[in-house]
Amino acid sequence: MFKLSSTALKNRVSILVTGKSGIGKTALAATFGDLNKVCLINLENGFLSIADHTIDIYDCTVDANGREMPRHLRHKKLIYALTDIFARKEMQEKYKYLVIDSITEASQNLMESLKLLYPDKKNTLPMYGDNNTEMMALIKSIRDLNYVTVVLALETIEKDEVGRRFNGIDVIGKITQRIPAFFDEVFCYDQFEVDGKLERRLLTSSHGNYIAKDRSGKLSLLEKPNLQDIITKIMTPIKVEKPKDLDVKFKQSNDAK
Repeated sequence: MFKLSSTALKNRVSILVTGKSGIGKTALAATFGDLNKVCLINLENGFLSIADHTIDIYDCTVDANGREMPRHLRHKKLIYALTDIFARKEMQEKYKYLVIDSITEASQNLMESLKLLYPDKKNTLPMYGDNNTEMMALIKSIRDLNYVTVVLALETIEKDEVGRRFNGIDVIGKITQRIPAFFDEVFCYDQFEVDGKLERRLLTSSHGNYIAKDRSGKLSLLEKPNLQDIITKIMTPIKVEKPKDLDVKFKQSNDAK
């Protein structure tokens, strides 16, 4: 049986959002229209920006009794959540949107667990090999979720094979440059000078040192930080004229707080 592409996209879109600490990535979880359909998978405890909103949280930082878990155990709880809890039919009926905060913290938690398996520094090479394997499995499990899934990540400055600098994803290991390929949409959240004013926007296509992509072809170069509006544009089955881009100067802010 075949499905039209618009039908296949009805419940599954994966989005990666990168940005500096403090830019407001977690607050994006509160920009969906129906917050009863949103669940935030927490690894960082940065709830202040959504404190005024009622959003369900699946907390990977505590155990079943509410006690704080060591960081090296949090990765296993995350994997269990993605491959078991949120794979259940009742969870897919309850939630439409998952926000994972963040893949950067997940990477660090994974490395903490691997350091316990490889205490001898002579085993650094196999440790990093296992890290890449485990991170790839994590990314694929996220890709296969039957939700609109938004994954948050800290950005960092990377260099490509010829030494050119670009804004990359802050995860451990060589897998960092492969991660964007597994997502439908990749956005960079930053402050840009738009029509003479510095505004927070989501960059949807690569420009300068930024790595981004819009597979839907329906988004403006810079979108306002409203995930519901963005998802609506992406999910619209009819062909629409791509909005005219604003007069943008790619001037990255040094004080994006």
